[in-house]
Amino acid sequence: MNNVSSVVKICCSDEDPVSIINEWAEHAGIPGSANLEYAALVDCPRRVEKKVYEDLKGFNTKNDWFQVTALQAMAAIKSEKRARVFEEKGSLIETS
Repeated sequence: MNNVSSVVKICCSDEDPVSIINEWAEHAGIPGSANLEYAALVDCPRRVEKKVYEDLKGFNTKNDWFQVTALQAMAAIKSEKRARVFEEKGSLIETS
């Protein structure tokens, strides 16, 4: 992946997103840095992930990497109306 700044990783996990990013950045061996733009704790993460992947399939670069802005990814996550969001974090939340 040559230009990490132009893609976002969209996935669900049972782990804290900040820990995941720090571990990924430490072990990935790629130039640049990884930032947590948006994370949401939802009641049905697998359903949300599946819907987001379907909504953004035209922007998929490989696996769970998408060539979209963080705002587009956040909007896709929030578009799953049946999902209840318990907590949000990241730079998009902190600046609003």
